Amino acid sequence: MAPGTVQLDPALTLQRPPSLREMRKQHRHHEKKQSDEKEEIKEAERAITLATNSAYVLREAADGGGKEKERRIGGTSMWTNTWWTEVAQHSCSAGSSELKVAAALQKQRRAKEREFVHFGRTTMSTSNANFKNKCVSQVNCIFCESLLCTRGMKAVLLADTEVELFSTDIPPNRTVDFVASCYSTESCKCKLRDIACLKCGNVVGYHVVAPCKPCLLSCNNGHFWMFNSDAVSTLNRLDATGLNLLLWGDLPELDESENEESESPSEEECIR
Repeated sequence: MAPGTVQLDPALTLQRPPSLREMRKQHRHHEKKQSDEKEEIKEAERAITLATNSAYVLREAADGGGKEKERRIGGTSMWTNTWWTEVAQHSCSAGSSELKVAAALQKQRRAKEREFVHFGRTTMSTSNANFKNKCVSQVNCIFCESLLCTRGMKAVLLADTEVELFSTDIPPNRTVDFVASCYSTESCKCKLRDIACLKCGNVVGYHVVAPCKPCLLSCNNGHFWMFNSDAVSTLNRLDATGLNLLLWGDLPELDESENEESESPSEEECIR
């Protein structure tokens, strides 16, 4: 070793400090990770709140199967899988972290997006097998027995299984009219407006005038017109053969300009 030189221990050799560019890159990565985690937590909270709001959940009628449930928040029909609510409740009761709840809910949301049935103000897509197997009902005013619509679909309120509702995808403009002004429910910001029979003037249901954002983002059957079961009577329609019940999968979709009354069935085409 030359005089005046110092030999350094390799174990004590200092590593090169990170450059300013590397430090900024690490900082951005850390901030992005934190931001993603916060968004997942917020998404979980929103999803749990929506999924556990059972007061306005409608389940599908018995003839349509039991795997799906129909959720009505502020009068808007929205289809959501039973597993959605069960995952949220199970994750919370098991003490799982918010991130695990978010991951489970996001996984379910992505699965449902592939089956999403878009909102339509005039028609409902019948591509979903659950809708295809639903019976088509003729809806009449219980007060004056006048025809209200020929494209009714049955649903049952989950909070009270004795309460039945009927919805339709075609605006019944020639049989009902609006009464009073718009209002909203406590559960969401959907704007609703009551509808009354044109012949006798009695209120028979309501129309979803302006769905709120959460309702629009949820899966639904595209129905904006609802009839209260205590204000209407119904008949199940028969197909062209007169032997089988008419199903939504066999029902043609109508344009908004078409008159629903043109599709009105004769007495021979209906069965109680």
